[in-house]
Amino acid sequence: MRTIFLILAIFILSSCAQPQVSLPDYSNVLTDKERKIQNQMFADSWLNTYVSLSEIGTSILFNASDLCLEEDRIYSLGMNLANEHSAYEMIRSEINESLNLGSKLKVVSMGDSSPAYKAGIFKGDEILEIDNNEITQGTGAYDSYVSMIDRQNIDTYRIKVLRNAEIKTIKVQSEQRCRFNFFIDLDNDTFNAFANGEYIVFSLRMAKWLLMDDIGAAIVFAHELAHNANHHVDDKIQNASAGALVGLLLGIYVGFPGDMMEIGQSIGATSFSIEYENEADYLSMYILAQSGYDLDKAVNFWRKFAIEVPGSIYSSGGTHPSTAERYVRMESTIKEIKEKGVDVNSENFMISEAANLILPFHREMDEIREDAAGKNKIGTTRRGIGPAYEDKIGRRSIRVMDLLSEKNLDQRLETVLLHHNAIRKGLGKKIFLKDKLKKDLLKIAPEILKFSQPVWLKIDQFNRQKKKILFEGAQGILLDVDHGTYPFVTSSNTVASSAATGTGCGPNSINYVLGITKAYTTRVGEGPFPTELVDEIGELLGTRGKEFGTVTSRKRRCGWFDGVLVRQTIKISGIDGIALTKLDVLDELDEIKMCVEYDLNGKKIDYLPAAVEDQLKIKPIYKTFDGWKASTNGIKNINDLPENAKKYLFAIEDFIGAKISSISTSPERDDTILVENPFEI
Repeated sequence: MRTIFLILAIFILSSCAQPQVSLPDYSNVLTDKERKIQNQMFADSWLNTYVSLSEIGTSILFNASDLCLEEDRIYSLGMNLANEHSAYEMIRSEINESLNLGSKLKVVSMGDSSPAYKAGIFKGDEILEIDNNEITQGTGAYDSYVSMIDRQNIDTYRIKVLRNAEIKTIKVQSEQRCRFNFFIDLDNDTFNAFANGEYIVFSLRMAKWLLMDDIGAAIVFAHELAHNANHHVDDKIQNASAGALVGLLLGIYVGFPGDMMEIGQSIGATSFSIEYENEADYLSMYILAQSGYDLDKAVNFWRKFAIEVPGSIYSSGGTHPSTAERYVRMESTIKEIKEKGVDVNSENFMISEAANLILPFHREMDEIREDAAGKNKIGTTRRGIGPAYEDKIGRRSIRVMDLLSEKNLDQRLETVLLHHNAIRKGLGKKIFLKDKLKKDLLKIAPEILKFSQPVWLKIDQFNRQKKKILFEGAQGILLDVDHGTYPFVTSSNTVASSAATGTGCGPNSINYVLGITKAYTTRVGEGPFPTELVDEIGELLGTRGKEFGTVTSRKRRCGWFDGVLVRQTIKISGIDGIALTKLDVLDELDEIKMCVEYDLNGKKIDYLPAAVEDQLKIKPIYKTFDGWKASTNGIKNINDLPENAKKYLFAIEDFIGAKISSISTSPERDDTILVENPFEI
């Protein structure tokens, strides 16, 4: 039977239509040769794309360094290096041939803003030594190079290079850049670029298209950098985790925990995606402006993208805004940047000559203490502010004026390092070398000193000229070291009177104190929080209010409006009026509560007790208001607010004993109800 079937199959196949044209034979040898040619062409195409994109990206990373958090900055020389072991394995031999790579590291690319470029390093230079230390050759060459560069501190390096058979020694001073590197993913054949929190990744197809216009490549690079700088990936992971938990709990209830957890995770991961994209678009324009790009040439990018991906014109309900929306927003942002165009000089920017410097050992000490405290940590920003204040009070601080004299700076460093190095030795930490620190400070001194002035003298001049002067507080009043929730406080006085103390103007020259508070209460970091909500309402407030710290990006704790705390801060800070923000965040609530008293061990009190043990014990007593269940977003006249919203505001005003001078109804500057102007009172 099997034989009959085989014969039948052969018969059928042989009766199929035959090709009518007799083709010439081809050679496998020639095919292999052509394959090598095409592979070389592909490798050269990738190389040209990589070099061009890296030159653009490297410059942006340096120019945008101050737009990245301090923790997201490193010191770098800005050279992109390679040797024969570096390239993608599938095109390694071709790349090595094109660049004439050997065992030594060769400079492949540099941005024109990189320290190496400015110091006189050339593309094609082979790196031999750094500070008389020979770089390991072969597979460990790049790691050897990295080990010689201090990424935490500024330094000047003597780099020995081989250039056209001639050895040269070039001094290069490192500079700060955003730490996020990039690569082109050869395995990704999509039209895509993305940020993963650590890297910026381009598909080869996307990179090639972008480089048809340098500013297009710069826009997308800046956009993805903005995602990483804003820690959007961390936010998405957090949202995905929250979504998975909600899905799991719901799944347990309905009987499909696995499926519901997966669905919840997916929904959470895409939450606020469009908002994140808008934030990245916005910051990317500032990055471009700081990098010296002509913003007028940037505006057509989204039109070009729409031609390439026409589906993006009407994109809605997905994870990205439409190109039409992005174009309009870009125009608006560019206009905003142009209107801000300020030339920073000593006439419009000044630093007090008495200002205290935060030095590297201050930050390290801050981190050491927070890590050692465990559950008892204060929740500092880990920026070294507290230890710097300690040195100020201990009379061993380095101040701006100390940078004027190398001799004086040497003496001051001797004093402060005697204290800090003794502590560091006890902790088993590496001591700081005075000469290196002095060298670093003297390098940056000219940039600081050109803005240094006796600020009190300038303020007195402005007062005599009847100019308007605005002081801005740096922290919440209840973070005051004397009047706050001690020890969960900052290291300075944050009450309004400290403006006079810190600047050197008399308290009688301050004629109006404006307090700023939200329509609900938030706190960043550890410490007592009587009205904190750890339920779905707290989550709603945090989500709608986008409550993340501006310095650390930490999630803020949220709770009901604490009238007792606000009233207390008004008294201790001498506040004349209140700017109430984020009223619109409460729009969806059925009822709204305001704390009007505390219960402490069965006794009612109308103030925050000083002892932290009591602060942690107190329970809020609330007055409840009906919600308004209507949008207040964008309202600019108090009469247009829902009646229940007005009742809530008037109740706050009556309880705290201060006038509400303004009310914000959206994140936009213009969406403000101005009741009274502090400068016109």
